[in-house]
Amino acid sequence: MKTRLRRYTALVLLFTCVATALLWWQALHSQALLREQVLLQAEQRSRHLADAMAGQMEGVFASVDLALQDLRNEWQRPGERRQFGTLVREKLAALPGGMVAYASVVNAQGYVVFNSLGLESGTFVGDRPHFQKQQAGGDQLVVGVPVQSRLTGDWLTVMSRPILRNGRFDGIVHLLLSSAFLAEKLAALTLTDQDVVALVHPSGAFMARSRDNAEAMGRKVPADRPFLTAPDLKNGIFKTPGLVDDTRRTYGWQRVPGTGAVLAVGLAEDSVLAPLAPGFRRSLIVTATLSALLLAGGGLIAALMWRLMKGQVALARSEARLRHAQSMAAVGSWDFDMRTGQLEWSDELYRLFELDKASFQPSYDQFLERVHPDDRELLDQHYRRSLSENLPFDVVFRLVLPGGRIRHVRQVGMAQYEDGRPVRSVGTVQDVTDVRTAQVALQHLNEQLESRVGERTAELQQLNRELEAFTYSVSHDLRTPLRSIHGFAHLLEEEEGERLSPSGRQFVQRIQDGSRRMGQLITDLLARIFHRSRATNEYGIALVCPKIQVSNLDQRAGNAEAKLYRRN
Repeated sequence: MKTRLRRYTALVLLFTCVATALLWWQALHSQALLREQVLLQAEQRSRHLADAMAGQMEGVFASVDLALQDLRNEWQRPGERRQFGTLVREKLAALPGGMVAYASVVNAQGYVVFNSLGLESGTFVGDRPHFQKQQAGGDQLVVGVPVQSRLTGDWLTVMSRPILRNGRFDGIVHLLLSSAFLAEKLAALTLTDQDVVALVHPSGAFMARSRDNAEAMGRKVPADRPFLTAPDLKNGIFKTPGLVDDTRRTYGWQRVPGTGAVLAVGLAEDSVLAPLAPGFRRSLIVTATLSALLLAGGGLIAALMWRLMKGQVALARSEARLRHAQSMAAVGSWDFDMRTGQLEWSDELYRLFELDKASFQPSYDQFLERVHPDDRELLDQHYRRSLSENLPFDVVFRLVLPGGRIRHVRQVGMAQYEDGRPVRSVGTVQDVTDVRTAQVALQHLNEQLESRVGERTAELQQLNRELEAFTYSVSHDLRTPLRSIHGFAHLLEEEEGERLSPSGRQFVQRIQDGSRRMGQLITDLLARIFHRSRATNEYGIALVCPKIQVSNLDQRAGNAEAKLYRRN
C-alpha cells in the first residue's frame, strides 16, 4: 500500500508538471501562430502600401518628365531662348512647391549653360553618371543617382532628357528633384513612428526616406536586397534590420514603372505586434494563473495523498500494535451492522474461537452455536437487553471449542443508535480461562487454608492450655521450695546470727542472694513466656497466658513459712 501510494503521488506530480508544460506550450504556441499570422498580414499590407506609394511616385516622376519634355522643346526653338527663363519659372511654379530645386541645361560638352537659380553658368557636370548615360545615346528619361548639389549643397535627384539636333546629342535638360520633398511625400503615408518608407535608386542608393532622411542620403542598401539581385522582379517582400536604425522590419517593395526606382515600405515588427502585446500579457497572466492553480491543485492532491500514505502507514502500525496487543491480552473485537446483518471479527477473535478466517463467515447465529448450551440463554438475554435499554453489557460465558474443550471468555459490548433505533453493535471478547482457572484454584486454596487454619487453631488452643499449665507449675512448684530456702536462711540469720562465724554469716547472705536471683530468673522467664504468648502467630491467632506478678510477698511468705516450721 505504501509503495502504491508513493507511485500514485509521483504520477500526480508528473501529470501536474506535464499538464503545466502543455498549458504553457499551448499558450506560447498559440501566441507564436498568432504572431506569424499578424506578420503575414503585415507582409501583405506592406506590399499593398508599396504598390500604392509606387503609383504616387510614378505620378511625381511623370509630372517631372512632362515638364522636362516641354522645357526641351522650348530650348530647341532658337527664337524662344530669350523667353526660356520665364518658361522655366512658369513650369516650376506649376509643379508642387519644393518638388524641383531648380532646372538647368547642359551643353554637349558637359558645361551648364543655363540654370534657373540665376547663378553664373559654366559648371562642369560632364563627369556625372547621368550625363554620361544620356551622352551614350537614345531618347530616354534618366533618373540619376542622388547627388549633393555643388550649387546649393542639398541632396538632389537629377532627372534628365537629352537634347537632340538632327538625331545627334546636343546636351541635356535637367530638373533636380529635391530629396527633402520626396521624403515629405513618403512621410505622408500614415504609419507608426517605427515604420519607414524609402525610395531607392536602381543602383541601391537612397533617393529619399520618410524617417532620418539626412542620415540615409549618400548611403546604399546592401547588394543582397532582392530588388538588386533580381532586376527583373517588379515587387516582393523581405525582412531585415533597417540600415539606418537597425530596427527589424518587414519590407514590401514595388518598382516604379519607367524609372527602375524601388519604393519600399517597411513595417516594424514591434509596431505590428504592439496591438497583440496586451492580449499576450493577459494570455500569459491567465496561463500563469491556471498553471499556479494546476500546480497548487496537484501539490495539494500530492500532499493529501502523502498525508493519506502517512495516515495509512500510521493506521497499519496502529492496527499491527492493536493486533499485537489483542494477541498479548487475548482480546478480540467484533462489529455487528444490524442494517446489513454483517458481522466482522478481528483476527484475534478467530484465534479465540479456533476458526479459519478464510473458510468461516461469522454471524450471530454461528456465534451462539459455539457458546456452551448452558450459557446461551444468559448471553442472549444480556445482549437483547443491551439493545432494548441502550445499556452496555458485560458477561462471562463458556465457549465450546473443537474437540469439546471449554474456554471461558468475557464479552463486553454496547449498541449505537440512530433516530432511537439500534443500528450497530460493537464489543470485545477476552479469554479469561486462565483467570477462571486461577479463581477456582484460589477458591480451593482458600478452602484448604480455612481447614488448615481450623486445625492450627485447635493445636494452638491446646498449646495455649499446656502453656498455662506450665506457667502455673513454674509459678508454684519452683517458687515454693525457693521461698522455703529463702525463709529458712532469713530465720537462721535472725536467730543464729550472733553465733555464726563471719564465714557462716557470709554463707547465709550468699544463700539469700542466690534465692533472690533465682526468684528474679523465674520472674523473667515467666515474663518472657508471657510476652511471646502475646505475639500473633502466622494464622492471626493470639496465644493467651496469665501474667505472673512477682513481688516481695514471696520473700515474706518464705519467712513466715520458716517461722511456722520452727514453732512446730
